[in-house]
Amino acid sequence: MGFENLAINLASGSAYQHYGPRETEDGIAAGGELAGGEGAVKEAVLFAKASDFTIDDATNASFVSRFSLPAGAVPIDCIFEVSEAFTQTGGTTSTTLNVGTSGSEATNGFTITDAATSLAIVTEVDAAGDGTWAGATPVNASAATVVGVQLTLGGGAVTAVTAGAAKIVIRYRKV
Repeated sequence: MGFENLAINLASGSAYQHYGPRETEDGIAAGGELAGGEGAVKEAVLFAKASDFTIDDATNASFVSRFSLPAGAVPIDCIFEVSEAFTQTGGTTSTTLNVGTSGSEATNGFTITDAATSLAIVTEVDAAGDGTWAGATPVNASAATVVGVQLTLGGGAVTAVTAGAAKIVIRYRKV
């Protein structure tokens, strides 16, 4: 809270002014609603670690984030900062990290792929999304879009995601 004490000699002593509580940014794990109206570029920051993922089937593991793109959001790009290599028990040929519309991350979202059994430590930008996350039209003009994160693992039945950590920054603008 803002509080000011002016050291001015007044008949009553000092002048005190209280500015009230300040608004805080809250809402998503790392940032909340950023300042700026429609058209301003905003960023949503998600963190993913191996323990967040649940095995969906033989080749996919995923989780639903606590973040939703607001109605009218147009994704611009996505920055993936993998700080600990993603490894798994099972798959042998490739690892892909997808972020996008929950339930269809691989076809509607952003992607990075490593042609190895683990997704190596890397910082990579996907500047062109796929499906409804590509182009200049909103993902959903009338409702919020829940964001999901998915690992697609190739080359065999995956039983566990054993290690990995990443920071995922989704840049978007609201129209």
